[in-house]
Amino acid sequence: MSWDLDALLLDFGGTIDADGVHWGERFFQLYREVGVALPRERFDEVFEVVDGEIQKRTVDHFELQDIVALQVHAHCVRLNIDGEKIQKQVIERAVKSASENIEKNKKVLERCARRLPLGLVSNYHGNLLTVCRGYGLDALFKVIVDSKKVGFEKPDSRIFRIALDGLKARPERAAFVGDSFNSDIVGAKALGLKTVWLRHKTNRVRGDPALVDATVASLSEIETFICSER
Repeated sequence: MSWDLDALLLDFGGTIDADGVHWGERFFQLYREVGVALPRERFDEVFEVVDGEIQKRTVDHFELQDIVALQVHAHCVRLNIDGEKIQKQVIERAVKSASENIEKNKKVLERCARRLPLGLVSNYHGNLLTVCRGYGLDALFKVIVDSKKVGFEKPDSRIFRIALDGLKARPERAAFVGDSFNSDIVGAKALGLKTVWLRHKTNRVRGDPALVDATVASLSEIETFICSER
């Protein structure tokens, strides 16, 4: 299978910084690794609340380690987890894992960027460009769309449209790669893009197969049909 495309759009969190593993799942497992047993439902609830609180703050200049530290501190306050050592361990492990994934996937993106224009579309905190610059990713994307900056989130079709307009590409001539079925796949397919679901084994969402054009387990797999030589 090989697709003839004019543009490729990708998600960031859970996609480029982890091959399909949601940040909520990552944090939950990291707390367990450092010896903190948490009820899953309670943690998921706190994760969503903290994410919403951060959206109300101005964090435009936060690097990845800064935003992770802010999240972990807020988790611990709400979950009554005491101890700077625990926070430090979770922060360090989270940043290390994300950084390793970013550096690995950066090589894939570099090869793709030599073959077609790339755009980044992410539900983020306003600091997506700062994070990308920190890892040298900004030069690979002709368009970077941060939901906090534009005022609406995936699956809203407007956020995908901004990226496509920036790349001067039509939906039917573009594809979107993301790990979230409801935000990425549903949103992109509604606008007419081809969809690639980066689905990790920890992803508990079943999804509608009719909305998925391809499913991959790692970002490197997209090269065989999206970024192949034309």
